[in-house]
Formats: sequence, C-alpha cells, structure tokens
Amino acid sequence: MDKLNEEGVGFTIGPRLNAIGRLSDADPAVDLLLTDDMEEALAIAEEIDQMNKERKNIVSTITEEAIEMVETQFPLEDHSVLVLAKEGWNPGVVGIVASRLVDRFYRPTIVLGIDSEKGIAKGSARSIVGFDLFQNLSTMRELLPHFGGHPMAAGMTLNIEDVNELRARLNTLAKETLTEEDFVPLTEVDTHVTLDEVSLKSIEELDLLSPYGMGNPKPKFVIDNVHIGNMKKIGGNGNHLKLNVIHNGTSLDGIGFHLGELTEQLSPVSQISLMGELAINEWNSMKKPQLFIKDINVSDWQLFDVRGLKQDKWVHDALNKEALFISFGEDVSEKVGLSSIEKNVVITNELDVKAIEEKYTTVVFLTIPTKENLIRDVLNHLKPERVYAHFYTDGTDYFSTMPTRDHFKWYYGFLSKRGQFDLMKHGGQLAAHKGWTKDTIDFMSQVFLN
Repeated sequence: MDKLNEEGVGFTIGPRLNAIGRLSDADPAVDLLLTDDMEEALAIAEEIDQMNKERKNIVSTITEEAIEMVETQFPLEDHSVLVLAKEGWNPGVVGIVASRLVDRFYRPTIVLGIDSEKGIAKGSARSIVGFDLFQNLSTMRELLPHFGGHPMAAGMTLNIEDVNELRARLNTLAKETLTEEDFVPLTEVDTHVTLDEVSLKSIEELDLLSPYGMGNPKPKFVIDNVHIGNMKKIGGNGNHLKLNVIHNGTSLDGIGFHLGELTEQLSPVSQISLMGELAINEWNSMKKPQLFIKDINVSDWQLFDVRGLKQDKWVHDALNKEALFISFGEDVSEKVGLSSIEKNVVITNELDVKAIEEKYTTVVFLTIPTKENLIRDVLNHLKPERVYAHFYTDGTDYFSTMPTRDHFKWYYGFLSKRGQFDLMKHGGQLAAHKGWTKDTIDFMSQVFLN
C-alpha cells in the first residue's frame, strides 16, 4: 500500500486486527501494534492475515446456511424480523453475518450461535431505519440476561428455550411499528455525474474532503444510463462483481463487493444506472478511476439470450422469477427437457395471447413464432421485466451464440493479426476453439465484409 488513508485502515488493517479477536485471543494484535522489531511484526502480520482468511471462510459458510434457513423456514412475508440460530455458528462472527443478511433481505436480523452444553444462544443483531433495536429488546429483558447495544445494533445472550419466544415477540412489535415502505432500503446520494466528468483529477480534488467517516461520509454518486462493456464474478467464491461500463466512448471500471450474483441478473445488452463511491485504483504504478458499486438499477425490460446455453445456467433463475414458458404452434417443453414446468402455454394466434393472465413479469420464449406479431402481442400484453430467448429449433438456422461487442472485438483482433484467414477451411475449428457456432463466425465475417 503506497498511501495509507482511512480506507486502508478501515478495509485492510482494521478487519485483520478485528478478525483475531473474533476467532481467538487478541494478544497477537496488541503485540503487532507494540513491537519495534520488523521481523517479528512481519511474522505476526502473517499469522493475523491467515486468521482473517479463516474468518472470511467461516462468515461465508454461516451466511450461506443462514440464507438457506430464511428461504426454507422463515419466509419474508411472514417475518418482519429475522431471528436465526444454529449449533456451531461462531458467536464471534455472527455480527458480520447479520449485516450481510440485512443487506440482502432488509429486515432487522439477529444471528445466534447455540451452545447446547451451556444451554445458551449467543450472538448479535443489526437493524434497519425505523426499528429501534435497543428500545424493542428492552421490553423483553426477562428473556435477555445479558444484553446491550444501541438503536441499530446489539449483542445478547439468552437461554436456548427462549429463542422462539424472542422471535415471536419481536415480530409482533415489528408488525405494530413497521410499514411496507420501511422494508424498502433508501440511500442518500450527493449528486448525479456523467462518465466524462469522472477523472483522476476530479477524484483527487474530491479527496481533499477526506478523511471520511461517520461524521463525514464519503460522497455517493449516481451514473445514469450507461451500457455494460463487460462483467464477471471475482473473488474466491465468485462473491464479488467486476463491471466495466461505457458511454459515448468513455469507460469506467467498477467493483461491487458481495454483488457477484448480479452477473446472472443483468443482461449484457442492458442499459443500467449505478450508485456508488468514486476512488482511484492504483496497480503496478498505473492509476485509474474506479467506482465502488453499492447498487445497480435497470429501468427497462431485459433480454437474455440463452440459445445454446446449458439449462442449469438460466432455468433456475427464470423459475425463481415465476416465469411463463411459451411455445408457439406446438408444445416443445418435452423436447427441451422442461416437461415438468407447470406454467407453460402454447400460442397459435392472437386470442391465445389475450387469454394469458397479466401477472407474469418474466417470459421464456421456447420457440420462434410463425408470425412476428405474436411476440409483439405477448410483450404488449404482459409488459414483462425479463425475457429469455431460448428459440429451440430442430434445424440449425439460428445462432446458438448471439455475437456481442466482445465477440466482434476478439474476432477483429484475430483477423488483424492473421492478415488472412481461410474461413471455409478453418472456420469450424475456430468456432469450436471459442465455443461458438460456425453460423456465428460466418455472420461476423459477413458484417466485416459488408
């Protein structure tokens, strides 16, 4: 780290010093801060860094288990407050897990580790705006022999047999005080900017306002209506999102921590708006502007080209959105391995379209219609938010891979380097190498020739 600032302390040094106290004795952190010996400091720092990696893995495992628990046992429509407890959850890290769950579900959340031998549950809580944790928990002190905190966070220990009572009473209080609007997270932003206004100079001038912290929060910006250049999951478990956006020839890189799952939620051809914090990314002595992404908005419907993709890459997501699967002319659900889908209709004319209930926000087109207007009629009738184009056909008169900007970019670079390329002789080999179809290669070649 060339320059130590509040972000370096808060996101690099702080979590490591914090981790060792959460999982073990905090003495090594104290020794590191007090030592004057560089070799000793490096050895202790390595020990603490390994402990922090262990802490990350534990948090990730507990978070996954807690999310599954919410989705299978405590549906959000029935639980305004989430109280989750399990044997083996480390009480030292459950506060971090509670914060992750608040970010995901936006519910006041208590996460408890159960110790059966002692007969107790111990953990931490995080809240949302509008629900004072300390005040509400104070009304049930007889259940909480050890408890303390403030309106947005708390720590507690209670008997195992009182966990269900705690959950029931907190949910009763929440239903009396919280409305539907309270479950919609709001973030205050400072201003909207365009990509061409984001530069190293503007961020350096902005940083004159630092150090940032509780009394001086880092400015948050919105960047409207930009196109996705590329995106991918990063991190050991693919938990994080790396995104590049472009507009009028200007581009910007962004990182979204714990937003990796959005790669399946965003179509590569969508126009999006971003909210986040601007920073300078320095790597190998190169500096570039960067956005720490906090949220992403898509204001229009999205098209997902799933032709030729394995079903496990998109069907699960479509089913989670309660999609309507549509075949034109004949039912092909059995041919494509989706015969068990319940929400499946066959459309042959305009009357079939009008008969569809207007409740579906996601549509999967299993086949290509015989008449173009039928797709238009479906879109006008349902006004879906997400459209999946499967377009099964017995023939090969379609692309199983729709050429994107990156396809064209790579192919152009390939042809430029080769100088000449025998499409008839080697086109199939190139397609197989890239995982594309020969039709895709032929189409892009025609584009370049024209």
